[in-house]
Amino acid sequence: MGVALPVVAAPKPAEVNPDVSALTAEEMLNRGRVAYAAAKYEEAEGLFQGFLSQYGASPEALEALPRMLPMLAISRIQLRKYDGALEAILEYFQKTAKPEPAVAEELLFWQGMCELHAEQFEAAHKSFRTFLDTHPKSPKCEEVILLLAAGDAVAGKHAAAIQFLSDTKAGLSPENRGRATVQQLYSLLESGRREDALKLLLEEYPRSADILQLVSFNSLALRLGADFLEDGKYRESIACLQRVWPRDRLLRHQEARLEELRARLAAARERNADARATLTLSQMVAKVEREVSEFRKSETFERYDSSLRLRLASAFLGMERHREAALILEQMLDELPPDPVVEDASLTLIQCWTRIERWDRAIAAAERFAVKFPKSKHLAMIGFLRGVAEQNAPKLAESIATFDAVAEKYPDADIAPRAFFMKGFSLLLAEQNADAIGTFEKFPRRFKKDDLAEDALYWRGMGYSLAKDPTTSRRVMAEYLKKYPKGKYAADAVFRRAYSAQAAQDFDTAIRELGKYLKEYPDHTGRAEALVLLGDAHMADGDLDKGIDAFKRIEPAQTRFFEEGWFKTGKALKLQEKHTALRKHMEEFVAQHADSPRLPEAIYWIGWTHRQADRDKEAVAVYWDAIDRFGNSARHRAVEDLFPALAKLYPGDDGRRTYLGRLEALAAGAKGDDNKTLRSRALWAQAKVWERREPARAILLLVEAAPLLDPTTASPQMLADCADALRVQNDDKGAADLYTGLLQWNPRAVQRDRAFAGLGLLAGKAGDQDAALDYYAKFEERTVGSPLLGRVLMNKAALLAARRKYKDAAIALERVVADEQVTKQEKAEALVQYGDLFMREDKPAGAIAYYQRVYVMYGRWPRWVARSYLRSGEAFEKLRRTDEAIRTYEELLGREDLASSDEARQAKKKLAALKGGA
Repeated sequence: MGVALPVVAAPKPAEVNPDVSALTAEEMLNRGRVAYAAAKYEEAEGLFQGFLSQYGASPEALEALPRMLPMLAISRIQLRKYDGALEAILEYFQKTAKPEPAVAEELLFWQGMCELHAEQFEAAHKSFRTFLDTHPKSPKCEEVILLLAAGDAVAGKHAAAIQFLSDTKAGLSPENRGRATVQQLYSLLESGRREDALKLLLEEYPRSADILQLVSFNSLALRLGADFLEDGKYRESIACLQRVWPRDRLLRHQEARLEELRARLAAARERNADARATLTLSQMVAKVEREVSEFRKSETFERYDSSLRLRLASAFLGMERHREAALILEQMLDELPPDPVVEDASLTLIQCWTRIERWDRAIAAAERFAVKFPKSKHLAMIGFLRGVAEQNAPKLAESIATFDAVAEKYPDADIAPRAFFMKGFSLLLAEQNADAIGTFEKFPRRFKKDDLAEDALYWRGMGYSLAKDPTTSRRVMAEYLKKYPKGKYAADAVFRRAYSAQAAQDFDTAIRELGKYLKEYPDHTGRAEALVLLGDAHMADGDLDKGIDAFKRIEPAQTRFFEEGWFKTGKALKLQEKHTALRKHMEEFVAQHADSPRLPEAIYWIGWTHRQADRDKEAVAVYWDAIDRFGNSARHRAVEDLFPALAKLYPGDDGRRTYLGRLEALAAGAKGDDNKTLRSRALWAQAKVWERREPARAILLLVEAAPLLDPTTASPQMLADCADALRVQNDDKGAADLYTGLLQWNPRAVQRDRAFAGLGLLAGKAGDQDAALDYYAKFEERTVGSPLLGRVLMNKAALLAARRKYKDAAIALERVVADEQVTKQEKAEALVQYGDLFMREDKPAGAIAYYQRVYVMYGRWPRWVARSYLRSGEAFEKLRRTDEAIRTYEELLGREDLASSDEARQAKKKLAALKGGA
C-alpha cells in the first residue's frame, strides 16, 4: 500500500488560449478573474502568466500581485502543475507584506501539498507544522495532520509518523480517525513493528466498520497475518486473519458506504452547503471509489478469499490444530469457486481429516474434490488418501477398489506403486489372503525399481502366515532375509519365521529361533509376543516350568502380552494341579492390576480353585462380589464368564430358582441409561439358564437385552446371542446391526462365524442373493471348525441351485457330506438336497442313489428319511419304473415312526393312484 495524497478535480478539456499580447494589464487581470471564477483554469493561467510576462516588473503589477498570485497558484493546482503552483505561492508570500488571513491559510495548506508532490518532504513537514501552529482552529487541520503523517511516511520517517498520529488521532473525526489508523498501521508494518501493529489492529477492529479506507485496513491486516505466519507466530497470525473481512462482505459494505456518501454529497449540493463540506464529501467519495476500483482490478481479487482462508488454515496447522484447519478448508471446498488455491487447499483438507482420523470426513472430502476438480493434477493423490481413509474406516472392500483404480488409472503417477501396495494391504486386512499374496507377488514385476519392493516381499510372507501356511511363510521370510539382511523388516522376518515354526508345531525349531531372536533383537517391538510364544512352545514341549519362566520375563508395560503370559502361567499351574498356587497367582493379579479388563477372568479362576476344593460357598461369594463390582463395567468383558460358572453352583430346581431370582433382582435394580451394561448381562444370564428348557422364553429375554448393547464394548458372545434372537423374531435390521457390530469391533472373535452366517441368512431372506453368497464365502474363508458349516453350505447350495448353478451347488453339498464336523442330521438333509439337484436337472436316476443313502444310513432322523422315501418314489415314477415306486411308497407307509408324517399321507395318495392305474 502507498501513502494516499489528496487530489483535486481533473482539469476540464484544454481550451484555446486567447492572444493576450494586445491586451492591457487591466484587461488581462479582469479576463483572468472571470475565467478563474468560471473554473476555466487553463485560460486563467494563460492570462495571469501573460500579465506576469509583460507587466510583472512594473510598479502597477506589484500592487496586483497579492490578488492575482493566489488565483494563479490555485489554477495551476487544478491543472496539477504543482511546481508552478508552488512557485506562485512562494512568490506571493515573498512579495505580500500583509497577506489576508484566509488567503494565507489556503495557500499555506497548498504550499505543503505542492511540496509533497515535489517530494520536498522536509519543506512540506515544515509548512504543515507552521499551518497547525498558525491556524489551530482551521477546518483543514485534520487534513493537515493526515498529510503531515503521510509526508513523513513517504519520506521513510515511519517512527515520526507513528508517534505523531498516536498523539493526535484521538481528536479526529470518525472518518479521519479511520484514515489515521490505516496510515499508522501501514507505518508500523513498514518499520517492522508487528507486535505494535497487532495491538493497534485489535484496538481499532471494533470500530473498523467506520473506517473509510476499509479495503486498505483489511489488506494491511491480511499482510500482517501473513507476516506472522511466515515467522511461525501462528497464534498472532490467527488473531489477524480472523479479523479480515471476506471479499463479498467487504465489497457490500463499501458499496453501501458509497451509496450513503453519494446521498450526503447530493444533499449538500442541493442545500448549497459551504464549499469545504462539499469538497470533503466529494473527496471521501473519490477515495472509496478509487480504493474499491483498485481492489477489483488487483491480481489477488479473484483469489482473495481462498488466499485468506488458506493462510488461516495454515496458521492452525502450524499449531497442530488440524480440526480447525480442516473446517476452514472444508468451507473453501464447499463454498468457493474452483481455482488453484482452493484445489491445493482441498488436498490439504483431506490430509487434515486423515491426520485426526476422521475417516468419514476424509472420504466425503475426496468425493467432493473429484467432482469439483475432475481434471486436477492431484486426482491420483486424492484417490490414494481416500483409499487410506476407507482402509481405516474400515471400509475394506471400498478401499481395495479405490487403490486398484488409482494404480490402474494413473500408472505413471508417483503414488501408483504405493496405491498398488496398499491394495494388497487392504486385502490382508479383509482376510482375502490369497488375493493379497498375489498382489504382493506382482509388485516387483510391475514396479521394478520401487522402494516398496522390500515391503511387498515381507508382506507376501505375512500373507502366507495369515493364510495359515507357515511353511511357505518361512520360505518367503528366508528369501527376504537373504535379499535384505539389514532391511527394515529384518527383525520382523526373523520373528515371523520363528512364529511360523510354532504354527507348524515344530516346537524345537520355534524354541531355538525365538531364543535367537530375543538375543539378537532385545529391544524389538515383538519381544513380548515372542516370550509368549516361547512359553507356549516350552509348554507344548512338556516343560511347564520353562514356559512359566518365559512368561515371567514379559515386562508389565507390555500390558496385553504381560496379561496373556500371566494367565498362561495360571493355565500351567492348573495343569500341574497346583490349585493353591493358582489361587495366590490370581489373587496377586487382582491386587496389582485392579484396572485390568481381565480382572473378572482372574476372579473366575480364584472361584474355580475354591470349587476344586469343594468350597462352593466361597466361590459363589467371590463371583457375586465381582459381579457387584464390575457388572456394569463394559470394559470388563470377562464378567460374562462368571454367570455360567455361577449357574453350576446352584444345582437342582431349587438352586436354579434361587439363581434366577437373584438374576431377576439384579436386572430389576439396573434400570436407567447408566446401568445398561449390568441389565443386559443379567437378562442374558437368565436367557442362558432357559435356552434349553424354554427356548422361547430365552429368546424373549435376549430380545429385551439387545437394545441395551453397545457393539463397541459388548462381548461378542452376547452380540451373537442377541442378534440370533432378533433374527428369529424377524427383527432383521436389529439383528443385522448387531452382527455387523460384532464383525467390526471383534473381527477375530470365535462368534464371527455366527455373524457371517446370520448376515447371509438375512441377505437371502431380503432377496439379495449376491450379498448372501458373499457372506457365506467370507464364512468359509475366515472361520475354521465352526458347527455352522453344514447349515451355511446348504444355504449356499440352495442359492446356487436357484441360479441354476447346479455344479457349484453340488460341490457345496459334497463338502457337507464329507466334513467330519458336520452332524449326521445335516448330512441327511444335504443328501436330500443333493438328490433334489438331480431332480431339478431332470436326472431322476442320479437322484435315487442319494435319497436311498438317507433311509439306509441316517434312519435316526425321520423328517429326512420320510422325505427321501417320498422323493425316491417320485424319481422312480419319472423313470416309469412303477413297481419300484410302489415298493418305495409301501416301505414308507410300513414304517411306524413315519406314519404321521406329511410325506406318508402324500405317499398313500400316490400309491392309490399307481395301483388304481394298474
